[in-house]
Amino acid sequence: MNERELSIIRALGEEFSAVLADLQRTFEGKIAAQAQTFEEKLASLSVVLQKCVTGDDMRPMLEQMVKEAVSHIPVPRDGRDYDPEVLQKAVNDAVANIPQPADGKSLTPDDVRPMLETDGEGGGKPYPCSA
Repeated sequence: MNERELSIIRALGEEFSAVLADLQRTFEGKIAAQAQTFEEKLASLSVVLQKCVTGDDMRPMLEQMVKEAVSHIPVPRDGRDYDPEVLQKAVNDAVANIPQPADGKSLTPDDVRPMLETDGEGGGKPYPCSA
């Protein structure tokens, strides 16, 4: 290499060094700005999280609301909180809705035979012999 080429290399090296130093300063500035933005956002999130309500914070208020709601339920009176005639009518209506058995049609001997041949506990064990 001659002197001219070496001076060009030195000049280019100095130029590249200046450009790279400028890029480094720009990059570091942007990183610092981003770090500052992150810090500000983290600080604001910290403030928001401190204002958040937890289940333990809500428990006393919910207990009070439940107590108040339950206090509005009337206390039952012995035998006087429900009309016996209305109750009798409800029972009669429910019984009337049960279908009437039909002789020889509602159950067949084949339906009953397995129940008679086993212990009745669903285990399928036959009754012990009484011999």
